[in-house]
Amino acid sequence: MHLAICKQKVYFILNFPVVIGNFKNNLKYMSDNNTDTLKGWLIILAVIFILFLAAVVFIFLFSDFAFFNTQGLSIKQRLDYRTKALTRS
Repeated sequence: MHLAICKQKVYFILNFPVVIGNFKNNLKYMSDNNTDTLKGWLIILAVIFILFLAAVVFIFLFSDFAFFNTQGLSIKQRLDYRTKALTRS
């Protein structure tokens, strides 16, 4: 068994230039592939993400969420909101 492993290591070491050559050819072949489809999908996904983010911000701007309220909440409003949130069943 040990001899077989040693033979495989020797075979790999002797054929190392061939392995590296095949690896370089495979990389060259992969870089020659048409990547326009991937680029197109990345652009589409980026546009969808930006539209989704804009929609979320737009919805929150015109809702009653406190962190987009430019005037802020008064102490009475904060206490009232907290009481309603804690006592809601």
